[in-house]
This record gives sequence, C-alpha cells and structure tokens, in this order.
Amino acid sequence: MSWLQLRLDTDKAPADGLEDQLLTAGALSVTLEDREDESLLEPGVGETPLWQAIRLTGLFPADADMD
Repeated sequence: MSWLQLRLDTDKAPADGLEDQLLTAGALSVTLEDREDESLLEPGVGETPLWQAIRLTGLFPADADMD
C-alpha cells in the first residue's frame, strides 16, 4: 500500500495543536521527532517532555485529498 507523508517543522508550543489538526485532516498516525539533536533524559512518572524544536510527520493514505 502507498502512503503520503506531510512533514511540519515547529516549536514545542504549537506541536499538540498541529498534531490534532493532522489527525482531524485524516492522518492515520502522527510521529513527533527531535529536529535539533536535543537530549531528553528519563522523564519522571506522569511526565511527557517534548523537545524545543520538533518535526511532525503525518501519515496519510495515498488517495487522501491533500488540498
């Protein structure tokens, strides 16, 4: 099966909202990655730290309307 990827580079603050928008637009999954090689050490219980500079990748079916 073929897929389309949409990659967005962003900062930490808007990452959650952009992730939600990609999912609402039909993304089957969204991956968040570090885009500046920033270390994240073992988080504490209940913590979900994010990098300061993030790359979001939304995975869409190949026949998705990307307009």
